[in-house]
Amino acid sequence: MPDESPYAAAVRALLEDGPMQGKTVEVEAVEGRPPKTIDVPDEKGGACRYCLAQWTQEGMTAAYTFLYAV
Repeated sequence: MPDESPYAAAVRALLEDGPMQGKTVEVEAVEGRPPKTIDVPDEKGGACRYCLAQWTQEGMTAAYTFLYAV
């Protein structure tokens, strides 16, 4: 199909540390790559900002490390 993108629509983000350590969330891919930073809603109504643990990642799961509460 000509309208289909050659890139993955979503990737799974594995949160390696911080208040949401061990959880995974689905995030929208950017041109087939995991976004550099993500904001993940927490249980208290706020959010936590995470960034890629490494710039090069393979597969459909990307590791993220905690930056700060938003």
